[in-house]
Amino acid sequence: MNTNTPTTNRCRLTRYVQSTQHARGGVGGRGIAMILVLISVSVALVIAGVALTTRDTTSAIGQNATSTSKANWAAESAANIAASVISKNINTWTDAVTTDLMSDWAFADADVTVTVTNAAGLEPTPTDEILIMTITATSGGITKQIVKEVAVTQPVDLSGAINPMLGEFAIFATERLEIANASTVRVWPGCPTSSSRPEVDIGGNFASILDVNIDPTNLYMVRFFPISSGALAVQDMTTDPSFDGGDVVPVNIPTYNTPWSPGLDIQPNMGDVLITGSGNTITLDGATDPLVFMDSLTIDNGAKLIIAGAVEMYVQNDITVDDASFVFENQGASLKLFTGHQVIFQNNAFVGTRDVPTREDALVSNHHADHLQIIVRDEAFQNGHASPTIRVTNALVSADIRAARADVRFENNAILIGRLTARRAAFDNASLFYDPKLGTDSGFTNLAGPCYDQVTSLPVAGLQNALDTFNWTLGEGLFSTWITTQVADDPNAGSSGGVQLLSDTDGTYTSVFEGNFQH
Repeated sequence: MNTNTPTTNRCRLTRYVQSTQHARGGVGGRGIAMILVLISVSVALVIAGVALTTRDTTSAIGQNATSTSKANWAAESAANIAASVISKNINTWTDAVTTDLMSDWAFADADVTVTVTNAAGLEPTPTDEILIMTITATSGGITKQIVKEVAVTQPVDLSGAINPMLGEFAIFATERLEIANASTVRVWPGCPTSSSRPEVDIGGNFASILDVNIDPTNLYMVRFFPISSGALAVQDMTTDPSFDGGDVVPVNIPTYNTPWSPGLDIQPNMGDVLITGSGNTITLDGATDPLVFMDSLTIDNGAKLIIAGAVEMYVQNDITVDDASFVFENQGASLKLFTGHQVIFQNNAFVGTRDVPTREDALVSNHHADHLQIIVRDEAFQNGHASPTIRVTNALVSADIRAARADVRFENNAILIGRLTARRAAFDNASLFYDPKLGTDSGFTNLAGPCYDQVTSLPVAGLQNALDTFNWTLGEGLFSTWITTQVADDPNAGSSGGVQLLSDTDGTYTSVFEGNFQH
């Protein structure tokens, strides 16, 4: 019995296992088939759903892309239009009581709003130079917003900026400049304003580097300003360490050209005037003789011509002051001296100073140089005259010399207190003491001044054309007013101000999507 029992149990276990495996095999086959069918159906439904969804939303995606493009384009275009509005009404557009420049403006299938503030986020004022412009454009439920920084060039008033006599230049030469043999160039220390403007500016239009010969030995705070139409090698000189700075002037600078005397026929003609010998003098008081006309003028051997009032003098031919004085009696005296031929000051002559005994006294107690203006007229090359010249040798001259068509030379211990415009200017063992009272800090040499657009660094619109077309017969006193008017009236100048859109303030665009896809 004990022997058969294990055998019976094993047989029963085997049959149970076999029976169980048989039963499981039948049920598992039918389940797998059903699962496969269900999976197939599910996949088909998913594919169909994706296809339907894609087909259904493709149109909406396209519509939104179109709306986005319209909003972008409308915002950028509105920014340009807004800038134009500001530019053309630069004096008045800020009179609005709000910062809204455009509100709910229907433009190119978009609704556009433009607001403008100053850099501090406040309502703009006519003096603001930087504005912040926010443009919002909405098309098809999509909103595009951009923020632009706007640079504003305010209307230009040149009436106090441009001096037609180029007083801002100690020397301006139209062809050649020579400062040689240890000649001195510096500001005149006797001028009360010398400390406020210690720099001296020299420059000109030079076609070649050979047209400039400057010994830097005795230059004191001298800046160099060639103009942009001159030689490139000369332009490179602005960085020369011999100078205390300088720059290339981006405008062609005009030189003062005057007729003999517009519409003026002066009579009587005093003919050839000679004042000679120590103690001999002639005084012009400006009351009985405000206009003086003569063929030639010679003062020599210790004689004096004394100017005691406001006088204009026209000398047809030569002027010579030789070991003599051409002086002013009082602070209110002044002289405009027109000439068109040869001028010689020599042998310890004093010209344009107070009546003092020595050079040292003249340097200290001199009148300002604007008391004497020496003007070489246009007709210098006419009537058989040779090229006009001014030659100063061992003499002291205090004057504003305007001789754009003349050759001017200071030599052998000669001194000029004032300034000079010349065709060819030469200082050879001579001294120039610039009188800053003659100049301005906002003229052609100030590239940050009103003559130039601070965004482009170019002349303000209309300026060059106004300079090129000025009619000098109108008179120097009308120069600045006429230039300002012409610049303001120039069609390319806006209101002589301008507006330029700068880059977006954050460098990127921002888009705001409103609502859901519509389909």
